[in-house]
Amino acid sequence: MKLDRDFFKNVLDLSYDEIFVCDGTGTTLYCNERFEKNYGITRDEMLGQKTTYLVENGYSTHTPIPEVIATKKTVTRPQRTATGKLLIVTARPHFDEHGNIDYIVENCRDITELEAVKEELNEKELELARIKYKIKKDLDENSQGFQSFTSPSMVEVATIVKKVAPTDVTVLIQGESGTGKTFIANSIHRNSARKDQPFISINCSTIPETLFESEFFGYTSGAFTGATTKGKTGLIELANGGTLFLDEIGEIPLQLQGKLLQVIQEKKFTPVGSTKETHIDIRIIAATNQPLEQRIRENKFREDLFYRLNVVSLTMPALRQRQEDIESLATFFLKKYATQYKKEHYFSSQVMDILIKYHWPGNIRELENLIQHIVVMSSNEEISRLDLPTKLIIESDEQLIPSVSMDFEHLMETYERSLLEESMRHYKSSYKIAQHMNISQTKASRLLRKHRLTSK
Repeated sequence: MKLDRDFFKNVLDLSYDEIFVCDGTGTTLYCNERFEKNYGITRDEMLGQKTTYLVENGYSTHTPIPEVIATKKTVTRPQRTATGKLLIVTARPHFDEHGNIDYIVENCRDITELEAVKEELNEKELELARIKYKIKKDLDENSQGFQSFTSPSMVEVATIVKKVAPTDVTVLIQGESGTGKTFIANSIHRNSARKDQPFISINCSTIPETLFESEFFGYTSGAFTGATTKGKTGLIELANGGTLFLDEIGEIPLQLQGKLLQVIQEKKFTPVGSTKETHIDIRIIAATNQPLEQRIRENKFREDLFYRLNVVSLTMPALRQRQEDIESLATFFLKKYATQYKKEHYFSSQVMDILIKYHWPGNIRELENLIQHIVVMSSNEEISRLDLPTKLIIESDEQLIPSVSMDFEHLMETYERSLLEESMRHYKSSYKIAQHMNISQTKASRLLRKHRLTSK
């Protein structure tokens, strides 16, 4: 092998880094093959040109050569090029025997991919920070503790949570929609050793079937049509180190249940488009409002997955089955939304009685939404019967209808007077009472006189 000019030319052209040489005035003397890939122009076009030619013609954002000539020192600077590359350029001068710059050698390292990885890591860190903030915010806003519950069924739930929280055992929470399954999952997480790590909550019923795999497990660059060039971290990986809460677990497509089973059993999975397995450390809590045993019989849910999830089973009681807790829940939500909307409210004893006796088909979620609505719409500090939705009033009135026979006219008279008295507590004039009851002022005045009630 001859170490001639061709040998050294080939060595320089094979270099991953760009090698660029100019004289002491900044005139280009040499550049290797990598130069063309970095800037998108030929070497022949650049040879003999001043290094500022690249900046003046939009091929790069900066050149360190003028700074090297002025300071006679090695200079390192970042540089963006017209081809979209990010370079780290180090320009080092060589001096002649008189101390003058003889020539300057630039070494240009392409760090575009490294920067992309850094940005991706930053994005993940930001995403995790946002998740942690949301978890803390949700926990602060929903910090209704077990100590506020007095019903036997919730005392039993609290006992189970206290036992399972310190462990990593998989928990399956069952119960009607709106009973507080997410609250229980949060409680288990924040009382576990993983409390400072992510709590990722996934509602499986909200993810389209075609996106399940990519959203759950993530994907690599170009894994499918429409995939981002950077790929995407899956929700499962975002939970690494923490807790993964799978709400509405019964909605997971059957063809993906095997992959989820692998996550539970082996703590690993393969992202879409990848050949490498990703290992994770997570705790899994699942919840459902469906009878999973029935879905197993219908061949819609894997039996082996059910048994893996159902290590500890916990059933949330419906709100109608725990009337003892309604007052504390209602008071908690009233305080929460009164603070949020900067208002002052309290329940009348009549309203609290109605809330306790109502059957709450939507459970805690319905109660919370109702109280938020009342806080926003009520103009008075005292929340009265008139602030409640019609369906609650009707159900309450139905409970008041006596089982023994009573004169119809007398019953209607009593009910009419009750409505007027309730209206007068909030609306002092016949005009406002009429407006509220959607009748004329004349009729309102006549009814008040009939029942010997006075107004302004």
